[in-house]
Amino acid sequence: MDGDAHGDSCCCLPRQGQPNRRPAIQNRFFLFCSLVVAVFFTPPAARCQAPQDDAFQRGLIALKQNRLEAALEELTTAEREHPGDARVRNFRGIVLARLGRNADAVTEYREAIRIDPGMEDAYRNLGFLEWMQHHLTVRVTRSNAQWK
Repeated sequence: MDGDAHGDSCCCLPRQGQPNRRPAIQNRFFLFCSLVVAVFFTPPAARCQAPQDDAFQRGLIALKQNRLEAALEELTTAEREHPGDARVRNFRGIVLARLGRNADAVTEYREAIRIDPGMEDAYRNLGFLEWMQHHLTVRVTRSNAQWK
């Protein structure tokens, strides 16, 4: 009996003399999976973001370097260039909060949430800022009561 006729060869390996098509299939499968992840697991707002070399990126770099005034200028420019980008408003809020302009920061966070109600970072930043303001108010009140 011929071993090949009884199926002794593995179906996963190419038969002798035939080209191996498995790498091409694996590459296509990987490409397909990458596209599925990119389309179905990337938020819609992230798929239509501003280019990487614009004022938004310069603002982020300035923020990372703790150059807050420069970051605010760049993010203000980015807001004019991309008024519908909630990320810009959220980062403007971060910069304003770090500059001590809490009321303006609250406005920016709320605008980011209005633009993109699914932006968790804006909710988190707004909540943290309001929590800090509340605790600061309570401490000042307690401190004033102790000195009377």
